Amino acid sequence: MKKYNKGITALILGVCLSLGGVITAFAATDAYLIKDTSTGIVYEYNKTVLNNSLVNYTMTGSDPYYQEFDGKRVKYSIYAFHSDKNKYVDFKIASNALIDYTLTGKNFDLDTFMDLSTTPTLTITSSIKSVNLTNGQVTYVDKQLSDTLEVISIE
Repeated sequence: MKKYNKGITALILGVCLSLGGVITAFAATDAYLIKDTSTGIVYEYNKTVLNNSLVNYTMTGSDPYYQEFDGKRVKYSIYAFHSDKNKYVDFKIASNALIDYTLTGKNFDLDTFMDLSTTPTLTITSSIKSVNLTNGQVTYVDKQLSDTLEVISIE
């Protein structure tokens, strides 16, 4: 079952990375989050930087940002998505929606889905570290959560 879940996760990640680039008037997915289940720390990866590092990794076989992301993704899996409207959506909710849309013959767009008022949002109370690439090195910066942050919860 674990092998099946990793295959589905890779498929969904690929679809979400490609669909996340669609430009609309809706919320735009701007980050992918992975939660370290042993420490509770959530790592936030910028979508644009991640897309560029994936291209670099594909072309050269090496990219520290992508390799850091992929190492954590394999170990812990994707936890959530973040939109430019400061909303968090649980990966499982988006994954299930992708499957439901596909089974009913509908097109799925992650940005549009995240912007729907019916889409449950995720409340993140643990520490979030923004993962950055500085001079070719991966760095971590504590992300400050604003008191006015709009968060969508499935709990």
